[in-house]
Amino acid sequence: MRPKTRRTLARLALDGAWALACVTLALAPTPAFAYVDPSVVTYTIQALAGVAVALSAVVGVVWRRVRRRVFALLKIDENRDKVRDPEVHEIDPFAPGASELLAAADAAATADDALVGPRRPQNVRWLPRFLLALLAWGCLVYTLGVVTPLEIVATSLDSFVFGAGPVAGPLVVFALVLIVVGALLLSLVRGRAFTVTVSVVAALAVACFVQSTFLNTGLPVADGKPVPWDDYTKITVVSSLVWIALVAGAVPFALAKGRSAKTMACVLSVVLVLVQSVGLASTWSDQQRALDELGSGSTVWDGKPLVTTEGISELSDKDNVVMFVLDTLDNKYLDQVLERYPDALDGFTGFTRYANSSGVMIPTRFAMSSLITGQHLDESDAAYGNAKITEWYSGDNNLVDAMGSLGFGVNVYATDLPQGVGPLQGRVGNIHRIDFSAPFWPTVTELWKCSLYRESPWAAKPPFWFYSGDVVGTLMGDSSGNGSNTPFKLDDEAYIDAVRSEGLSFGDDVEGETGTCRLIHMMGSHYPITLTADGKRVEEGQTDYVDQTRGALLGVEAYLDELRRLGIYDQTTVIVTADHGEWYLADEISEPSSPFLLVKPAETAEQAAQPLKVSHAPVSQRDLPATLLKAMGDPNYSDWGRAVDEIGEDEQRTRLYDATSVVGDAHVYTAIKEWAITGDVQDWNAWAKTGREWAIEE
Repeated sequence: MRPKTRRTLARLALDGAWALACVTLALAPTPAFAYVDPSVVTYTIQALAGVAVALSAVVGVVWRRVRRRVFALLKIDENRDKVRDPEVHEIDPFAPGASELLAAADAAATADDALVGPRRPQNVRWLPRFLLALLAWGCLVYTLGVVTPLEIVATSLDSFVFGAGPVAGPLVVFALVLIVVGALLLSLVRGRAFTVTVSVVAALAVACFVQSTFLNTGLPVADGKPVPWDDYTKITVVSSLVWIALVAGAVPFALAKGRSAKTMACVLSVVLVLVQSVGLASTWSDQQRALDELGSGSTVWDGKPLVTTEGISELSDKDNVVMFVLDTLDNKYLDQVLERYPDALDGFTGFTRYANSSGVMIPTRFAMSSLITGQHLDESDAAYGNAKITEWYSGDNNLVDAMGSLGFGVNVYATDLPQGVGPLQGRVGNIHRIDFSAPFWPTVTELWKCSLYRESPWAAKPPFWFYSGDVVGTLMGDSSGNGSNTPFKLDDEAYIDAVRSEGLSFGDDVEGETGTCRLIHMMGSHYPITLTADGKRVEEGQTDYVDQTRGALLGVEAYLDELRRLGIYDQTTVIVTADHGEWYLADEISEPSSPFLLVKPAETAEQAAQPLKVSHAPVSQRDLPATLLKAMGDPNYSDWGRAVDEIGEDEQRTRLYDATSVVGDAHVYTAIKEWAITGDVQDWNAWAKTGREWAIEE
C-alpha cells in the first residue's frame, strides 16, 4: 500500500472517530451548572431586539416592493381617489379678478369635499370587483347550493335513500357555473351601486346562516302532511325582522362606509365558507358514526342498500302469500269509503273484514319494524329507539327468517325501513345496493328547493315546502317494472298502472322452494292527498282522503284480478292491512286508532267466490305473524301467538297497543305508552292505560 493511500485512510479513520464522538456527546449531554451575569442577559436581549428591528425593517421593505409590483400587475392605483391639497397662495380681495379667484377656490373646495365626504366615489377596478363579487356571491351560492343540500341528504338517509355521493356532482357543477356567471354579472356594476349590491349579497348569506342556525325551531317535517302556517306567526315575525335588519341595514352602511362595507363583505364571506365547511365535515362525521353504531350498512357518501322492485310482479307457481300494507288506512276511513262507494270491496271475494282490529305502533317506521319482524315491546325492554329497532331486524327471532326457513322466498317492498335495509340485505330477495346516477336538473331543482325551505325566512318558506317521498321519486325515476336496479318508491298511481298494463307472471327464477311471500307497502290514506278515486295523481286540494283511499284500493283490486287471470286466486293467501290507523301528534292520545284488516286464506274456489264477510272478533296486528306462518304451513305457528281465524267474535280478550308520545313544536318523540283495549276498539271507553312506558332513545 502506498504511503499516500495509508495517510488518506488514517485521516478518514480520525474523522470518523471525531464524528462519532460528536454524535455521542450530542445524544448524551451532561448537565452543567454555571452562573450567568445579569448584564450578559441584558446585552443579549438588546442584541435580539436589534436583530428583530432589523428583520422587521427588511420585511417592511420587501413587502412594500412586493405590494407595488402586485398593484402594478393588477393596475391598482392606491392614490387614485385620494384628494391632495392644492398649493396655498394669497389672494388680495381688492386686486383685479379677486372675486373670480375666490369663486374658483370655493368651487374646488366643494368638489374636493365631495371626494372625501360620505358621497365620495367608490370606484374599484374590474378585477378587484370581480374577486370581491366572487367571494360574496360564491358564499351565498355555496350555502344554498352545496352545504345545505349535502347536509340535508347526509342527515336524512331515512327519507333520502341515496347518499351524498351521487348528488354531489350535479350540485357542485351547477354551483360553480352559477358562482362564476353571477360574479361576472355583479362585477359589471360600478361605483356605489356595486358596493351596495355586494354588501346586500353578503348580508343575504349571513341571514341564511342565522336562519338555519337560530330561527328554524319547530320547522315542520317534510312528511307530506299540510302545514298550518298560521300556527307559526310569532316566529315568522321574528324571522322577518331579523332578515330586514340584516339585509336592509347593509344598504346605508355601504353608502356611508364603502371601504369598510367591502372589507366586511370579504371577511364575512370567507369566515362563513370556512365555518360551514367545518360544520358540514363535522355533521358527516357524526352521522357516519351513528350509522356505524346502528350497523345499517349505510354510508353518508354511498347511501344505503335499497329496496328494489325486483320480483314485485313475479309469483311462484306453487304457494304464494301476499300482504298489502296501505299507509294510515283506519277502519273509520274505510267506513267512509264504503258510504261514498258502496261497491269498493265487491272485488274482495273470499275475504273477511275484521272491523274490530287493533294496531301495534305508530308512526310507519315503528309499525313496519314490528310487522316485518313480528317483534314488540315487553317488560324485559329498558327503552325503545333505533337500537331496539335494529335489534329486531337483525335478531335471530325474526319473522322474515321464520318464513324463509319454511322454504318461502321473502321480498319486502317498503320505503320507511331506515334500520332494516342493512340487516335485511341477504335475508330478503330485493334489498341490495344499486347503481344510481343522479339526473342533473332534477337533482339541482329538487335539492335547491329543499335548501330554500330550510334557509329562507319563515314568511318565504311555504312555496318551497316539499315532501321527501316526492323528492326521492323525482330523482330515482319510475318505480314501476320488475328491475333489480330500480328503487321501490311509494307511488300508488304508478303501481296501479304497472299492475294493469304489465300484469303478474310466474317467475322462472323466483326464490323459494315452497313459494313466495310478498309484502307491498302503498301510500293508502297518507298525506299528501293527491290521488283520485280512479287512481290518478292530481294537485293537492283537488281530491280528499276518502277518494285517495278508494283509489289506493284499486291497486289491490288490480292485483287480485291478476291472481284470477293466472288461476291462483283461490290458493293464494292475501292479507290487506295498514301500518297504523289515524294518528295525530300528541303527548297523550284521546281517540281510538284502528288499522283496517282484510284476510283471504287459501281456500276452495267456492269459498273464494263468496262475498266479503265482516267479523267483529277482537283481533290485533300482533296476531299477523301467527296468521302468516299458519298460511305457510308452519306446524309451530302458535309459538308466535294466535291466527286471526281462531279468535271468536264473542271472545272477551284484552289487546295491547303501544302509543307514541310526541311533545313540543319540534315534534319530539319522548316515550312509548302501553294501552289495553278490552271490547270494541272503536269505543274509547274500552281503552285504558296500563301504566307501562318505555323512553324513546333516538
